[in-house]
Amino acid sequence: MLQSYEKAYEIASKLIDLMDYIESDIKKAEAYHMMAILCLRRNMDDFGVYEQKAYELYENDLVHKSQAIYNYAVVMFSLGIRDKAISYVSKALECYPKDNKELLVNFMLMNISKLIENGVLDKAQSICDETLDFAINLDNIVFIEKAYYYKALILEKEGNLYSAEMYMNLSLDAMLKFANNSQIYRRYMEMGDMYHRMGNVPEAIKYLNFAIQLEKKM
Repeated sequence: MLQSYEKAYEIASKLIDLMDYIESDIKKAEAYHMMAILCLRRNMDDFGVYEQKAYELYENDLVHKSQAIYNYAVVMFSLGIRDKAISYVSKALECYPKDNKELLVNFMLMNISKLIENGVLDKAQSICDETLDFAINLDNIVFIEKAYYYKALILEKEGNLYSAEMYMNLSLDAMLKFANNSQIYRRYMEMGDMYHRMGNVPEAIKYLNFAIQLEKKM
């Protein structure tokens, strides 16, 4: 967390000597996973070795394995290894088990967020459409709101301002059914900023005023 990767590697490498004393395969896999991430960070060739060892120990635990693949993608994005990061996102989503749709949708939303953050909009869009369908079928208002929100962000970044506005308002309508005042306040502020970027001053002022009025109640 402190980004002291050399020191972290020095400490983590000692885990390898303790493997015989670790009973849980998942804990062993997590140790190899940590080493793989640190090798990526330090630009070391051993990444592939530790990556495969972690996969072997995860075996049929596809949830942990998918999360590990996603974590590698996050590091790759941060290092500018964009194409490989995108392929790892695809691999993570393919690997994730499909039997529990709520867990799947949550994982898909996390991947969409990372893709949007890194400007991979086409892929984020296609995953978001599928996620929204799942969320609607689940009738989960929290998932529906988040999918609408991400869709609005994607559309705005693509320059489709009319559709972005529509989905942002759908997201807000959903959010008002479950969110607390702090969450709604932040969304009002965000919508004010969105309308400001669009050059729609009256709407920007309206939502910023909503935020000010709500702040007085917090």
